[in-house]
Amino acid sequence: MEGAKVEVLRSLKTNGDGAHVTWSTILNAWVVTSQNVSIVARNEKDVKTLYPEQTRYFLARKIALCWMRKVKAIEKQDSAKMDALKTELAENVFIGDFIGNSELINLIKYPRETICFHSVMKKLRTSSNAKNTTYCLPNSFNLLKRHPIDVSPNRICGVYE
Repeated sequence: MEGAKVEVLRSLKTNGDGAHVTWSTILNAWVVTSQNVSIVARNEKDVKTLYPEQTRYFLARKIALCWMRKVKAIEKQDSAKMDALKTELAENVFIGDFIGNSELINLIKYPRETICFHSVMKKLRTSSNAKNTTYCLPNSFNLLKRHPIDVSPNRICGVYE
């Protein structure tokens, strides 16, 4: 490790419920996960039809509906941006916090419901890259900021040896 450089980032921690979002090219659908529960859906109708509200899917369903509204807005605004987001999420998982839902108890009140992303992890793990895929990608914030989604505020504190 001698001579190695480390970049220190300071990120605002949002007070919400953990959310993972990815795109499955095999299923041609979004995969939204929270608290060990995953929802696979192509749109808001799938979420509402396939996942009852008062079940173990309660939180994941709320997060999936929030994500589907975001997806709909991005598609309406710019289909090329949606294609780029799907391409990125075919290889990665975006990790964030679901915030602003008035039905959930959080310490901080947020002005709107959203998923505020803070990390990116690679999906594909092989024996040769397993060591490097257990942690968030070093350029997570830059990668997240390329897309029209909410990203946790952060700043570079410095680069140190």
